[in-house]
Amino acid sequence: MELSVKILNGKREGCCFTLTSPNLYFYENEALEFKLILDTKHHYISIFFYETELNYTESKLIETNSIEYIWKPKRHAIYGYECLFHNYFGIAELSLNIDSHETTYQMEVLATKINAFRTKKMLSFLINQDSNVLWSFLRATRIRAGKPVGDISVDHSIEHLEITIKQIESLLTHIFNKPMVKVIPKTNYVSLRDNHNIDDTTLAWISDNLDKLFEIDNSVDALLELDNKFYSIHSLQTNILVNDTDIYENQVLHGFIHRLRAEAKSIISKLNASPNNNFTKNYELGYESLFNQLNNMLKKLNKYKIKKCESLIKRLDFLLYKLNKNIPIKTIHKGVPTFTQKVKHNFLYLSYFKKIIEWDRNGKTDWSTTEELFAIKNIPTLFEYYLFFYIKGILTEKFGEFLLVNYNHSNIRFVFEKNMEQIILEYQPKFWVKSHSEKNVLNLINTEKWTIWNHKDIRERNPLSKYPLRSPDILLTHIGSLEKMSCFIIDAKYTTNNKVFSNYLPELTLKYLHGIHHIDSGKNHSMGLMLVNPCEEESIRHFHHDDYNIFSNDPIIPALICSSIVIEESTVSNQFASSIIRIVDLMRKKDN
Repeated sequence: MELSVKILNGKREGCCFTLTSPNLYFYENEALEFKLILDTKHHYISIFFYETELNYTESKLIETNSIEYIWKPKRHAIYGYECLFHNYFGIAELSLNIDSHETTYQMEVLATKINAFRTKKMLSFLINQDSNVLWSFLRATRIRAGKPVGDISVDHSIEHLEITIKQIESLLTHIFNKPMVKVIPKTNYVSLRDNHNIDDTTLAWISDNLDKLFEIDNSVDALLELDNKFYSIHSLQTNILVNDTDIYENQVLHGFIHRLRAEAKSIISKLNASPNNNFTKNYELGYESLFNQLNNMLKKLNKYKIKKCESLIKRLDFLLYKLNKNIPIKTIHKGVPTFTQKVKHNFLYLSYFKKIIEWDRNGKTDWSTTEELFAIKNIPTLFEYYLFFYIKGILTEKFGEFLLVNYNHSNIRFVFEKNMEQIILEYQPKFWVKSHSEKNVLNLINTEKWTIWNHKDIRERNPLSKYPLRSPDILLTHIGSLEKMSCFIIDAKYTTNNKVFSNYLPELTLKYLHGIHHIDSGKNHSMGLMLVNPCEEESIRHFHHDDYNIFSNDPIIPALICSSIVIEESTVSNQFASSIIRIVDLMRKKDN
């Protein structure tokens, strides 16, 4: 069993591939024909491209008594055929369903210039957000997805590294003046004239080295006199007491500098690394890879951070040079330090050791921003992130700064609160069925009874299934001073204006406006639904007549709106922004 694909148009027209081919990629405006050969007939065969089901268009017996299934695309006025990956960019996932068996295939979709241009703008917009806010948001999305995260952002790690280096530079300046030492005896060779400490040990050495004595003619320079003859020697072995810096406390001083240097090198290495090096590199002029854009964008973003770390490494190298010169040691200690009695009674060393403990308690660097950006496998997901922060920018300009709040990491919300009034912007809230163990923080639930399985069979919704929920992209909520509540749902659709209005608006009106209610009262708190898609020209389409749209004196609630926005690198004043502000004003009027 092998699912194969044939390209029907463009420069690669006629090329055939199996979906298990390595480094498989398609252009978004290529029309594809799929073919599958099976030995026996099956009850159910279909291909899914995420939520879109593709039914085979024909089946026939072939010479080997096998059955050949073919999926031909529909005819299209511009491309000749409908393009499965139109307006798609990144990693696409196709699922082949044969009865109850599912096989998944992944491939990269390369975008045309217009989609690549939009993607570049959206990435630029996201990366120019407040770094701590973006990090917190992306970190929360990783936690909710069950992915591992660190403790502090990259920016915080670099800042903490710089502060720590500055603090230990100051401490070491004073430590160099009077480092801890131990006194040890040292064997030394000195000239007779320089030695004034001839003791029993020295005399014992002379008796063992009589061959080094030579006769002289005066008593002034003589070491000893024997039988009226004077003897001298060129050098004597003697023991002296010296200060030795190779002790545990100083080994810790060196070790911490080495650890800080290794951390800076590690940050540089990860900033330079690409989390995804498997993107297609050999594509036609006029097309672009999502991961190539991500790499280029992050290189620009990380350029300053890398330079900063390189500067910190130079400072650490200078400290190591001074340590090796002033406090030489033979071994270093990099582990958790032990506070010896010497350290406890030396303020400078005690302060230095405490800095090491503080460093260890600071936590591991979290790479959520980089990893989660590269986890964006397609342009619709990127558009969701963009729209969420774009709306946040609109609300911030109108109402002031919002606080990012994570409730048990399950809900990601920006909250603006003033005078007991709250405006809440939430990303992908989850509305579970009533009997589910999970609960929405607003006590809103999915009240639908029926579900469509495999896009064919109508069944009762199973509350114990894995996903008995609804989760729109964005929820805008207002809670008034008397705790009255209103909600407005916004969903991002990376598709055309007409498809949004004709396909998605009817479907999502049922799901979101008629399928989400309060768990106790059964009340519908929704003020309306807005679907948003990108376009070259801004437009807004109200379902209701102008006399009854949200800007009228008698707006019909719930409102139904389709808004097309021009993707920008910053928040701008436009019809979409005016609509968001108007919706909030209507909610505030209702709840206060």
